[in-house]
Amino acid sequence: MARVSGHRGRLGDTRILTFLVLLLAYERGWAQPWRLGQPANGRTFSYANCDINPSGHGARNAFGEAAYNELARLYGNSIGGTQPFWSAPLGAIDSGGDGAANCWEFFDPQGTRKTRNPNPPGLIPSREDANRPPPPNQLPTVTISTPSSGTTLIGSAVGVIMSATASDADGTVENVTFFDGATPLGSVAGAPFTLRCSLEAGTHALEATATDNGGATAVSAKVLVTIMEPLPIKITAIQPGPAGMDLSWTGGSGPVAVQKRKSLAEPWCTVLPMGVVGSSRFLPATQAGFYRLLDTAALGAVPFNVALGGAAERPDPVTTDARGAGTLLMEGNTLSFDISYTNLSGPATGAHIHGPAGAAQSADALVDLRLFSGGGSGASGRLLGSVVLTPEEKLAALAGLTYLNLHTEAHGSGEIRGQLTPDLSALAPCSQPIVSEIKASYRLDPWLLGGTYAGGLWASPAVLGPAVQGASFTVETRADGLNQGNPVVITPTWTSADPRMVTVSPGHGRQVTITVHRAGQTGVDIVCQGARKTLTITATPYAGPSLSVAISQ
Repeated sequence: MARVSGHRGRLGDTRILTFLVLLLAYERGWAQPWRLGQPANGRTFSYANCDINPSGHGARNAFGEAAYNELARLYGNSIGGTQPFWSAPLGAIDSGGDGAANCWEFFDPQGTRKTRNPNPPGLIPSREDANRPPPPNQLPTVTISTPSSGTTLIGSAVGVIMSATASDADGTVENVTFFDGATPLGSVAGAPFTLRCSLEAGTHALEATATDNGGATAVSAKVLVTIMEPLPIKITAIQPGPAGMDLSWTGGSGPVAVQKRKSLAEPWCTVLPMGVVGSSRFLPATQAGFYRLLDTAALGAVPFNVALGGAAERPDPVTTDARGAGTLLMEGNTLSFDISYTNLSGPATGAHIHGPAGAAQSADALVDLRLFSGGGSGASGRLLGSVVLTPEEKLAALAGLTYLNLHTEAHGSGEIRGQLTPDLSALAPCSQPIVSEIKASYRLDPWLLGGTYAGGLWASPAVLGPAVQGASFTVETRADGLNQGNPVVITPTWTSADPRMVTVSPGHGRQVTITVHRAGQTGVDIVCQGARKTLTITATPYAGPSLSVAISQ
């Protein structure tokens, strides 16, 4: 076993400790983990291991000094006799000053070899090579986590989210590049390593290549994904139900619209603009007629619009001067967008499309838009770009169940929000019964009733309020038609006479959100088939920044 020799005594006293090198054969394995040479000095199992003087009994060299300090750390004032001192801390030191730590020069990167266990076996060189190069760079590892191999998706072109897990034992992973065969799909610098891409019909061999900070690369195992062209839609079952008919079908890539016509000579109109892929329950306007299913994947480009404000935040509206607006366009599985915002309370810390959720609900983030801020995310800015959507995300967007949310440090859950509203005028709704009158109803939220009421009831008073919420005022409003006193479900148009004071979102539909932004008086017109209802909205200042709002019809 090796010992460290020198002229320093026990810590705190002057007793000389002499550490000998024992050449007993059965201890040879123990000696192997220790440094056996210092540049220009070492002979196997000599005092040169630890002393400047090759004959020993001189001042310690750098390794001897480090070994002595490690003995002191391990045993304190109990240094004496024969005590092992090889350890990971001693191995981490570059005693030779040649750029290679002690542990690498003894082929023990972890500094964990033990007595009679020279793992890996073999003698250690009798002296250090001052020209020994640094340890080789270890290769990173990378695995594709999604999609899984064997996945089959339906569509002419399908949006896919590729994710990879990558790591590097002796450094960091700088980037991951995704491939479809030999074709690069894109690179991601820094975790999480996630990429959205569009895959055409066919079989795809997906790979990921990870590159570490030393330039070493590793390639993942292949993941096979098949994209199949959708089959034509075929109705497989029609079952009467208590509220209409249950329809089942196969084929198509969806979303699917249910359409009808009363006679073969009439054009098709839409009963329900969106349906869950594979089945949909619907109640036809009249029982008689011809029905069909339309795969909306063949519609072409679908425009969207969005208006953002703090009052639209859920579950808790936000009082803020920030505003935002924009337009979007869905072509196939690609959603392009141009959205501007202004007057946030601070720099935007996040921008996401969330869903599926209506205007009164909240949902997880689906798409991160921070990369599209043009290199900066200030209190005012612009989001410009395009993203590929998965089939599930596309369905939610076309169904009006996605919203844009901008986050700030002061409002981590979101400062301004707006529902993405698709323009599905291409899916012309079926004509409705004649409407002679329109009636507005309001959702009775807790701020109206107080107590422990959790919301959900609707009422149609002649005058709603006055009521106070804060600096802005929001109420969910619904319009119903009357035909000779009988209720009729309608989809009217809503128009604010003063959009700076009052906004309505969306501008078309049975149920909307009305938001009052400032004091004043204005009107909101609800129009359907020539019938009109005007809501008169009066807002007055109340207790500082708050508004007292009354709505009459």
